[in-house]
Amino acid sequence: MRLGYHAPWEHYPKNLYFEEVQNPYLVLNQFFGSWPDTHKKDLKQWRKAVTADTYFKGKPHGPGELLFISEQVVRLVEACYLLWVSYKGGHRHENLLTPKLLEKARQEWIYFPDDLSEQELLNPYKILKKTYKDINVQRYRDHLKYWLYGAMYNRPIHDDEVITQMKTIYRNLSQLYDAAWVIQQTEGIRTLIKHKYDKLQDEKEIAIKRSDKILSDKVPEIAEENLFIDPKAITIKPFEPKMTPAEKLGIDTVTGHLLKIIPTIRSITYLGSYPKPFTYYLLILVDDEEKMPEHSIVNKLIDNTKALTNIYPIVHKVQSAADGINSKGRFWSIVFEKGINVYTSEGLYLPTPHVLSPKQQKAAINANWKRWCTNGKEFFQGAKRYLEEGNNKLALFLLHQAAEHTLIGALQILFGYRQSVHSLSKLMSLTLLFTEDLVVIFSLDTEEGKEIFNLLQNGYSKARYDENFTADEEPVKTVTRLVGILLAKAEALYRGQLEQQNLSAEESI
Repeated sequence: MRLGYHAPWEHYPKNLYFEEVQNPYLVLNQFFGSWPDTHKKDLKQWRKAVTADTYFKGKPHGPGELLFISEQVVRLVEACYLLWVSYKGGHRHENLLTPKLLEKARQEWIYFPDDLSEQELLNPYKILKKTYKDINVQRYRDHLKYWLYGAMYNRPIHDDEVITQMKTIYRNLSQLYDAAWVIQQTEGIRTLIKHKYDKLQDEKEIAIKRSDKILSDKVPEIAEENLFIDPKAITIKPFEPKMTPAEKLGIDTVTGHLLKIIPTIRSITYLGSYPKPFTYYLLILVDDEEKMPEHSIVNKLIDNTKALTNIYPIVHKVQSAADGINSKGRFWSIVFEKGINVYTSEGLYLPTPHVLSPKQQKAAINANWKRWCTNGKEFFQGAKRYLEEGNNKLALFLLHQAAEHTLIGALQILFGYRQSVHSLSKLMSLTLLFTEDLVVIFSLDTEEGKEIFNLLQNGYSKARYDENFTADEEPVKTVTRLVGILLAKAEALYRGQLEQQNLSAEESI
C-alpha cells in the first residue's frame, strides 16, 4: 500500500458534494444521525477486525455495513479539515463555550463527551489542530482504505507502518468524533437537547401521523377547504442568520463580485442560506440614483453570479429601506435587527431599526393572514367551482392566483416581506429560507411533479394571454389537490407563528 509523500492538492476533499465543501456542517449534521458512542463502537469493531483472525461481521446487516461506515468516517475527516482550515485562516482564537455555558451543556445536551479535557471542550478546534498536525487528510484516507481491506479478510494485516500508527489514528478519530459533536452542537445546523428533544420528536411524530391521515382521508381528488394540518407537523427555522466559517470565506468573494456587477450597491446584508443547491440569501440596497429597475438588477446579479455560486438577492433602493424603517415595517425591523451586514459603503446612513414587540408582531401576522391568505382561499373556491363546470382554463388561472396569494401571505407571516412577483418558483424559493414543508408538496424531484408545477406556474399567463390554450381535467384536478394542501399548510404555519409570538410575549413578562 502507498503511504508515501503527497502533493498539497491531494488533501482536497474527494468525497464531499460541492454544497458540502461550501458548508461542512451539512456533513456533521448527517454524521450525527447516530450518536458519537455508536460511531465509536463501530470504529472499535472495525479496528479489531483489522488485527484479528476474522472479518468484520457487521451484525445484523452483514460485512457490507463497513463500506458505509468507512465512507462516513472519511467524509467526517474531510469536513472537519475544512472547518479547521477555515478556523485557522480566520484567525479565530476565542472559545466556543464559556465555563458557564459548558456546565449548562453538560446538563442539557442529549450526549456529552467524556473523553475531552475542559479546555478541549471549551474550544474543540484544539482537537482538530492535533488531529491534522502529524497525519494529513490523504494519509487518513490511505490508512482507512487499508483498514477497510484488512477488515474484509479473515486474516490480520501485517503492514508494520499501518499497525504502528493504528493506535494513534484510532485515538485521533475517537476524539475527533467528540470534537465534531461539540462543534455541531455550538456552531452547526441544530442543537440536540435531552428531554426537550424527546418530547418534540414524540409530538412531531404524532402530528405528522395525524396530518398524514387527514390528508389521505380528505384529499381524494379535490382538497376540501376545511383540511386541517397540525402546526407541530410544520418545521420552521427561526430567522436567526448565522454564517458558517466556510460561508464567511465565500461571502467576501461574492461581495466583491457583486460590487463589480452593480457598482452602485450601498449595502449587503446576509439573511441566511440553503444547502440544496447552496444559495446565499442577500438583502442588497442600491443607490437612489441607480437608473436600472430593481427587478432588472436582480436578474443581472443572478445571471452574472451563476458560475461562482447561487444567490437569492432582494434588491431595494436606500430610500425604500429608510422609509420602511421609519414606518416600523416588520421586514425592515427584523432584517436589520438580526441580519448580518457584510458590506456598507462609506457615508451610508440608515435610521435605527425599531424592535417590534410580540404584540406588534402578532398584529402584523394577523393582518397579513386576513389580507393575503383569505384572498387565496377565495380564489381556491372559485377555481373549484370552475373545475366543476368544466372550465379548466379559468380554474387553472384562479389556482395560480390562490397559490400566489398564499405564498405571498406565508412570506409576510414568516418575516414581513412582500415579494411582488407572479413567479411561483421565486416565491417558493424564498420560503426555503424558513421551511421545506411548502416545496415538498409539489414533489419537484420527480418529472411528474415538475410537470404539474409548471402547469400551475404557467397557468396565469397561458390562461390570460393564449386564446388557444387548453388544460386537461385530470392534471388540473391534481393541481387543485396540491394547492389545497398548500393552503392548509400555510394556515398551519400561521397558527404556529401566532403560538410562537404568544410564547415570546409570556417570556418577556
